[in-house]
Amino acid sequence: GLLNHLSAHHYSKQILLRRKVAQNILLPMVVEADKLVCPPEQYLCTVAGAVEVIIKLIWDEENPPFIPHTAVLQTIVWTLVCSLDGVQWAGITWSPLSRVQALSKLSFSDEVKVHLIDMHLVEAIVRLLDQWSLEQGVLVLEYALLTLLNLLTVGEARFRLYLSGCYRSLRSIILGDEGPSQAAREKAVLCAWLLFEWQINKLELLDCKVKELMKGLEDSERRKLDLENEFATVQHQLLDELALVKAERDVLAEKSQVLQSELDGCRRALEKSNIEREIEREVASSMAAGMQVVISNKDETIAKLKEELEENKREVSYWQQQAEKAAEEARLETERRKQAEDTRALAIEERDKALRLAEIRYHEMLVEKGARTRTEQMLEAQREDTSDTEAVTESSRRKSVSTPRALKSPRGQFELV
Repeated sequence: GLLNHLSAHHYSKQILLRRKVAQNILLPMVVEADKLVCPPEQYLCTVAGAVEVIIKLIWDEENPPFIPHTAVLQTIVWTLVCSLDGVQWAGITWSPLSRVQALSKLSFSDEVKVHLIDMHLVEAIVRLLDQWSLEQGVLVLEYALLTLLNLLTVGEARFRLYLSGCYRSLRSIILGDEGPSQAAREKAVLCAWLLFEWQINKLELLDCKVKELMKGLEDSERRKLDLENEFATVQHQLLDELALVKAERDVLAEKSQVLQSELDGCRRALEKSNIEREIEREVASSMAAGMQVVISNKDETIAKLKEELEENKREVSYWQQQAEKAAEEARLETERRKQAEDTRALAIEERDKALRLAEIRYHEMLVEKGARTRTEQMLEAQREDTSDTEAVTESSRRKSVSTPRALKSPRGQFELV
């Protein structure tokens, strides 16, 4: 941004040219930027500013030192749109003067014009012309009109300018009393003339196309009349041919009736022979059906006999298997009976043993009960003797305590102790 401001003044511009800032610093940076893929916005702003400084310092419109990358051109056009909308982009508030100065020189190159038109630069310039006021400066208007003049050498730009409706803004610039300079008015007149010339060319082209369409319409009308005449001739010929065909049809109808009668006689004879053949076929089929019934009955009888034989074989086999199973079950039943008898004998023996043990235990319990009874009687007798002895002892002790003893005092008197 500082270099952009310095390049706008004559003295600082001469210093920058002497030091070759554009050739040694800015130009390599711009060339290297073409190799980047999807660069960030801040870097694009920096490269766009460098391009603007290079254009102010060393740009040659006939032999430009480089062609800016499409992303850089898009950035310059987008910053111009941001300046028209009054919004910030990448944290910067943009002014239209530096943008249109750079675009006025870039648009002189034929290689760049098409890219700028595709980036809607014509619409942006028209917006600038609509929004221009004297406070923005005359240079902004002149550079914008110069850019528009450079772009109008392309037919697509004239078409876009026509669609944008720029007549009011150009008319206000050309007929304005104050504000626009004489150079700006001249450039506006040139833009209007180029647009008017393009419209005249389009109208001439449209007139030629209309004439061609009218001529084609007349030719089609003539062809239509020729076709109608040809249709009438062909129709007359076809009607004559149709009359001849009708006469031939009547002759053929008579022949057809004769042939139809012959065909009916042949058909009746054929039907009669078919009926006879059908009767013979029915007789043969009935005989064949009878034989088939006899054969099928014999086959059924044989099949039944085979089934009975197989059934008898299966019954014999079944009863043999049942006999074997019965013998096996009898053997198993004998073994189970023998095992049951052995088990019963063992159970009886165990029962007798248990009864003997129970009888022995019962006698032992009787003996123990008698011994326990005798022991209890002895213990009861001992307790009674002991209680009697204790009673006697207690009574004698009480008696001894209750009977006082007579003691003789030293004075010769008796005292009770």
